[in-house]
Amino acid sequence: MREMSLLIRAYNEATGVANTVTSGYHETITIASLRATHSWLHDRPGVAEYLILNEMLGTPVGRSDWLFKYWSKAVLFSPTARSGWVEPDLEPLPYCAI
Repeated sequence: MREMSLLIRAYNEATGVANTVTSGYHETITIASLRATHSWLHDRPGVAEYLILNEMLGTPVGRSDWLFKYWSKAVLFSPTARSGWVEPDLEPLPYCAI
């Protein structure tokens, strides 16, 4: 996970996006997205990754608002959630920690 954080932060900086408490890298969104992707890949052994990811993107998880089922906007967009992992406040995330 640390590597992903570094890559996203570097990409943001290279494209002129500041990594602050209100913009740029978001730890909770990154971890939740990686958990979801890991789960989809893990649950479909032997299937080509691109097929799995295409399938996943055709579900609610492929929508940019999927996280609002689990987090309120106030919690998800807080500086605390941006800088570190914050557990969902609406419903448990169905994807295990990796």
